[in-house]
Amino acid sequence: MKIREAAAEREAERRASQFGLPYFNAARALVNVEVLKMIPEEQARKLEVAAFELKKPNLALAVTEPKGAEVEKLLEGLR
Repeated sequence: MKIREAAAEREAERRASQFGLPYFNAARALVNVEVLKMIPEEQARKLEVAAFELKKPNLALAVTEPKGAEVEKLLEGLR
């Protein structure tokens, strides 16, 4: 199981690099629950996105498809 997890993390890191984004390992992060609630759970699950830190005016998100049309729409709504 550890080998699969490590491979998945390497792939996620590679994909983040392709998009010019920093890699974020959510398993090791402290998540502010109030910030997490900024995106309704149903929408967050559908888009595979989670807000985890707010340092005004910046909102940090973990996302699996950063350039997806629905994610772009979400980001516009959060601005």
